[in-house]
Amino acid sequence: MKRIFLMICLFAPIFSFAQDATTSAPETATASAEVSKPSYTLHSTPMNHRDFDNIRTRIAETTDEYSRIEMAKKLIAKHTLIAKEIKAILVLFESENYKLDFAKFAYDHCLDKNNYLVVNSVFNEANSVTLLDDYIQNQ
Repeated sequence: MKRIFLMICLFAPIFSFAQDATTSAPETATASAEVSKPSYTLHSTPMNHRDFDNIRTRIAETTDEYSRIEMAKKLIAKHTLIAKEIKAILVLFESENYKLDFAKFAYDHCLDKNNYLVVNSVFNEANSVTLLDDYIQNQ
């Protein structure tokens, strides 16, 4: 008797769902159409050292600054980095504006945001550090 009761409890929701799905199919279709695709999720661990070295080398080999920042953004878009790795990429840029642009972009891909202050040392202008801090505070 106990087993029958458990089976009813386990399978009753399935049968009621199937019945609800057949009677309200238009509503279900509308609801599922409104659900947007989830964007990528960041990994909870940083990439391994070999992959990071390969990415950094590809960025460094890019000849002009504009192409370099575009390449850097593209290569780390679906990865998680630690602050020290972001700093290692930032030193590849000469332009203060590109450094700031990449530092802002990379912040969202940083696993250890509490250590993000280490990237401040790559900036030559105090204003860049202030702008980055303002950006981080507004996140």
